Amino acid sequence: MPEGFARIAAVSLPVHLGDVEANEREIMLALERLRTQGVQAAVFPELCLTGYTLGDLLLHGLVQDRAWAALKRLKAHTDGLTAVVGLPFCHEGRLYNCAAVLANGEIWALVPKTYLPNGNEFYETRWFASGAGVHETVSRDGLTFPLSADTLFEMGGFVFGVELCEDLWVPLPPSSHLAVEGADLILNPSASNALAAKHAYRRGLLSQQSGRLYAGYAYAGAGFGESTSDMVFDGYTGVFENGRALSEGERFSMSGSLAVADVDIGRLRYQRQRNGSFHQMPRLTRDIQRLTLRPAHDAPLPLMRPLEPLPFVPFGAEAGERLEEIAGIQCMGLETRLHAVHGRTVVVGVSGGLDSTLALLVAVLAFDALGL
Repeated sequence: MPEGFARIAAVSLPVHLGDVEANEREIMLALERLRTQGVQAAVFPELCLTGYTLGDLLLHGLVQDRAWAALKRLKAHTDGLTAVVGLPFCHEGRLYNCAAVLANGEIWALVPKTYLPNGNEFYETRWFASGAGVHETVSRDGLTFPLSADTLFEMGGFVFGVELCEDLWVPLPPSSHLAVEGADLILNPSASNALAAKHAYRRGLLSQQSGRLYAGYAYAGAGFGESTSDMVFDGYTGVFENGRALSEGERFSMSGSLAVADVDIGRLRYQRQRNGSFHQMPRLTRDIQRLTLRPAHDAPLPLMRPLEPLPFVPFGAEAGERLEEIAGIQCMGLETRLHAVHGRTVVVGVSGGLDSTLALLVAVLAFDALGL
């Protein structure tokens, strides 16, 4: 992978509701495919090891134990890449909706969901406790790892953080704090249902948050196989960069969905430095835990994304909108000046070149707007 880029994947797989071992196999096979594509970090849907719509069965110790056992087996399949996998996890009598970060054969951390939806068709507080303020060190079966949402993961060339589904929809998402603390990427395992017009709104949230944070944002939503008693899930996947969708997977697919893209980390960091207000946001008063993961895929990989020879020149339908906007800006500037000096005429030296031609066209448009 060229320096300054990170290959990120968002994956939605068919879920086998309550069949943890079958879900484990689906994820394991997906990891093998992603490794051949040179993916460095991949995010899977919320509670993907059990299924999101398992209801009160999530409270059963058997389900929780099987999910934990599957997670321990899955970590052996993360050599050379990082995977974010969802599961219910019980600690000190409280059940958390967690995203496990696996890399290089280890469980690095469990990130609990901070904000639990509890209205309309969602009632997560029936089963889960909020992860807000949780900073625990868990020791289980000879493994030790943190349980905390305030965690950043450093992978050599980039830093990422994790938030889960509803966390994105609140007024001040955890990802905002994570970005200010240094996260270049946000990975979001989600189970957001499909409703009329909801996808456009959700996609707008992803675009705006990635743009607001000058960050990459990978989103993996639950899909086929979840119970349809109360909701339907479309399996949407997407990778965004600074407000722009780099890759989006197919919705409503019974075979799953995949979005893979190379995120320009160098460009994002440059834009953060240019924007003076980004670093004016107050940092968290509590400590952020930083974990250093071994970088993945040391071998050079060609970029998946094309390099734009004219990055500031739009094409297609966007070009017309951009040019019209530029003309509007120039016209307003000239109209304001003419109004201020009470001018009714201008002198334009037309040489036949592009600059003077543009000046003449703008003058004509401005005079039309002023009725002169």
